[in-house]
Amino acid sequence: MTVCVNVVLLSGEGVQLGGFHQRSSVAELWQEAQRKLQRSISGLLCAGQARPLRRRWTLQEAQLEDGDTLCAVAGCASLCSKQWSKAFALIRADGKVVTWGAPTCAGDSLAVQHLLQEVVQISASSCAFAAVRADGRVVTWGDAGNGGDSGQVQDQLRDVVHVCGTLGAFCAIRRDGTAVTWGHEMAGGESSQVAEELREVQEICASDRAFAALRSDGRVVAWGGGSALHALRGEGVVAENVRRLAATSRAFAAICDGGVVAWGHPEYGGDCSGVQEQLQTTRELSASFSAFAAIQADGSVVTWGAEVAGGNVPPEVRPKLREVRQICATNAAFAAIAADGRVITWGEPAFGGDSEEVQDQLYEVEQISGTSRAFAAIRADGRVVTWGAPWDGGDSSAVQEQLWDVQQICGSACAFAAVRCDGQVVTWGGAFFGGDSSAVQEQLWRGDF
Repeated sequence: MTVCVNVVLLSGEGVQLGGFHQRSSVAELWQEAQRKLQRSISGLLCAGQARPLRRRWTLQEAQLEDGDTLCAVAGCASLCSKQWSKAFALIRADGKVVTWGAPTCAGDSLAVQHLLQEVVQISASSCAFAAVRADGRVVTWGDAGNGGDSGQVQDQLRDVVHVCGTLGAFCAIRRDGTAVTWGHEMAGGESSQVAEELREVQEICASDRAFAALRSDGRVVAWGGGSALHALRGEGVVAENVRRLAATSRAFAAICDGGVVAWGHPEYGGDCSGVQEQLQTTRELSASFSAFAAIQADGSVVTWGAEVAGGNVPPEVRPKLREVRQICATNAAFAAIAADGRVITWGEPAFGGDSEEVQDQLYEVEQISGTSRAFAAIRADGRVVTWGAPWDGGDSSAVQEQLWDVQQICGSACAFAAVRCDGQVVTWGGAFFGGDSSAVQEQLWRGDF
């Protein structure tokens, strides 16, 4: 007996799918629905029952009958990269992963593609990716010396709920609050000295070469290489009752009772004593390569660290920093979104610190992302505005006509990738860094590899 079903989106758009046997899988039906609707789908529900269908079920197990109507939930693909990465990874709505960019820096995931199923989260080092699956297992690929090979700890990588990367290592948080590390020893891949302290871990933050773990009791445990570690353990910096962490390349900052505590290289934001009295109501932290910016309860902003990286707000800019709700950074500049959707920038002009040329386009901005030297802003109307170094993503003129209904943007070292509401992915910037995704466009939304 064959089954014919109707698949309908909330928008009213629908397709009829036929020719499926009762022993056919829901996954097959799912793929066909995506192909005909030409968009990713994150869920299928039986109409009138609000009962989600599992991909691994057969149509018989799903109790589907001829003529049934299914409600499809349009998928929201998730992008992953970092400002030190040379590649992108995209988690499709079906849980599969597509990668592009520098092949030797994790842009090629062919060797582990069969393992990249039902992926829920991905993190990047400089030349590797680590993916967490729905079953709590972890899949890694890319340069082995930078965390791309997790073979030595695979038996420990179970029940993982989150993973975070430095330049050359990864740290995974397990469901029981313990942590597992791998990768370059001097980049945080070796944590045996603090293993007994890594319990009830809730959050992991990474500098270039060190990790800081926030425990449920509000204490912070740090390990790895570089001055970010040694200052915390060697100079008696007390970080207790911590609620939030942030990191520059060589320093950490923590929001805690009474304000902010910073440690690490002073010239990279490790010393906030000069502005300590202004940090008592800090609610959010953002970091460039060597400076921090803290949003206060009243929406004002306090900065410290390297002046050349945005650590000192110019006098003409400071009055504009009011009712700030979000801050994003490149390596040497900051961009703040105010409550009314306007954008204020400061820092090195060549790194996006000067947005004068596009200020008339920066209105009703909802989200900003950065590469190492450029910014991209998504407006409420789904359009995108870019500025900063042209070759690092600051010039999007070649793809501007494709940048509509954008819902997410992510930056690598020198390129941007944007996901539209229809599931299409648009890329620009340095081709070697993921700015050219033409080779994988078919895989970015289709059901088959």
